Amino acid sequence: MSILDNTRLMVKVCKLCYEENMSQAEVSEKLHISKPQVSRIINAAREKGVLNIYISNPFAEELELEKIFMEKYGLDQVFIADAGDGPSETQFTSFTRQCAQQLESIMPDNANIGVMSGKTISAVAKQFPSARKKHLHFIPLVGAMGNSGNDWNANSIARILAFKTDSSYSVLNAPVLTQSQKARDYFVQEPDIASVLKEGERCDMALVGIGQISTHSTAYLSGAYQDEDLAALEEAGAVASVSISYIDKNGSIIETSLSNRSIAWPLKKYPKTNVVLIATGLSKAEGLKAVLKGGYINTLMISLKLAKAILETE
Repeated sequence: MSILDNTRLMVKVCKLCYEENMSQAEVSEKLHISKPQVSRIINAAREKGVLNIYISNPFAEELELEKIFMEKYGLDQVFIADAGDGPSETQFTSFTRQCAQQLESIMPDNANIGVMSGKTISAVAKQFPSARKKHLHFIPLVGAMGNSGNDWNANSIARILAFKTDSSYSVLNAPVLTQSQKARDYFVQEPDIASVLKEGERCDMALVGIGQISTHSTAYLSGAYQDEDLAALEEAGAVASVSISYIDKNGSIIETSLSNRSIAWPLKKYPKTNVVLIATGLSKAEGLKAVLKGGYINTLMISLKLAKAILETE
């Protein structure tokens, strides 16, 4: 009789491995059979149903949706976080904390990391675990928004992440939006500003958020955009913004006068950059769907509710 037909031995091997936590080498020595035989017995036990391995997976729904998004939109990585059903602030804190932990695990060493402005990116940066990364450099991808002090400007976010990781960072000493294209051209010719913008073009990873075309957007609330700017974007068909790029519902980038007056990293397809988009809130569904259609990002981090809302509208 083949050793693989000995059901009693098969059960004994499985119990030693999975109930008594013995290694295959220890089982081999105890039962006086070879290690390859132990391995073959375990494989046979699975095939015959003697051994059934159950994985308790509290993230089954999220993992299934992550797979769907990767296949549907051609993404390299997707992270979907269940932020619960509590108050909106509690959900936001839970979401950004989970994203910070995930981001720490995928952020490479020896890399230039570009950062956009925004409240979500800022919250993720604040909750980023203190970790000694090797040779990181953080680069602001957009100029300052408005003239009031805040911690969701790209310069501030770059500083926070550099502090958390014991790394270096650059400062972009320029506004995100100027009064004219002539003023913008003057700014970007300044050596210090030009060098930071060039760093952003060569970053290995870019952390970006998605902006709304509304009076609730960070750019509007900061005073960077005025009512007439929003009206012009809406008339042009813009449904979302990423950095200084404005996107229509089909995922195409719209050419606007605002882009010509802006000092920032433009959204486009960067073959050597892992563009990581982090977003939550049901109000972002339409804009995010447009960005995904355009194929501009590689890694997506969103809340479970937002993920469901996007798929439900398809």
